[in-house]
Amino acid sequence: YQGHKRNFLVTVDHYSDFFEVDLLKDLTPQSVIAACQQNFARHGTPQRVLTDNGTNFVNRQVVKFAKDWDFELVTSAPHHQQANGKSEAAVKIAKRLLMKANETGTDFWYALLHWRNIPNKIGSSPSARLFSRATRCGVPSSINNLLPKVVESVPEAIERNRKKIKFQYDKKARVLPELTTGSPVFVQLNPETSKVWTPGTIANRMNDRSYCVDVAGKEYRRSLVHIKPRQEPATTPVRSETPVPELLPKSGSNSAAADFPAITPSCQMDEFTGENSPPAAMPQSPPLMVSAPAATTRGAVRETESKDNHVGTPGVTRPRRETR
Repeated sequence: YQGHKRNFLVTVDHYSDFFEVDLLKDLTPQSVIAACQQNFARHGTPQRVLTDNGTNFVNRQVVKFAKDWDFELVTSAPHHQQANGKSEAAVKIAKRLLMKANETGTDFWYALLHWRNIPNKIGSSPSARLFSRATRCGVPSSINNLLPKVVESVPEAIERNRKKIKFQYDKKARVLPELTTGSPVFVQLNPETSKVWTPGTIANRMNDRSYCVDVAGKEYRRSLVHIKPRQEPATTPVRSETPVPELLPKSGSNSAAADFPAITPSCQMDEFTGENSPPAAMPQSPPLMVSAPAATTRGAVRETESKDNHVGTPGVTRPRRETR
């Protein structure tokens, strides 16, 4: 990283958290390789080296250096610092020590020596886990503390610490879907500056959390955090022209004809009169009529009574009343 007008290379050990800070003249691959050669000659050649995708790490010179020194070079996904979290944490500590040293006017290397002898969450100091002893840093202590002593149960302590961190992280995290080659997805090409999701297709799977996405003929490597599945629009199926079934039964079907007799508007011959009868009219429902009760008068009551009295006696009339 670049800070205080100087370039630094931070190399950290995953087992002991012990890190080295090297001053670089520039950020060329030759300067990076020279600093790595000094660290590997002091501590031994590692089995795997995890770096970011900076141009000073991803080039032919570094690839040849990894082949000559027999170690595996692994790069993290671009724009995702959590994939290289161990080195990012070491860089943060180195920056803090450098800032405090400049503010107080103390020596940065002397502050780094004290930090390496301070026990952390694992229960022991980085120097004790790496050298199996504490280093003399100016703090008064007995000689027995400087004698070699192997720190036991370090892998178990590291695993417990990782489980605690994972438990707290999973409270707000969600399970990301596993993608396959050829799956349509949306991808963020520049997640640090833009939140635009661009459609693409999975071209290759790098590891469990990193994929290569094909966008308009170009491949971009991104973390699974910056990729989400994309559902293609469903195509409307073409409807086949099927013949419409006949509603009337076919001729020759006696049962169907008996159940559904055909009604034709043509005239039919009356078997009694021998004359052609008019076509049968379709039954119609009578119109709905609402009648109101008529007012009953005295004359209407008399007329009704007179009609009832004359039923069955035709020709008999009631004698008229004489008026005197």
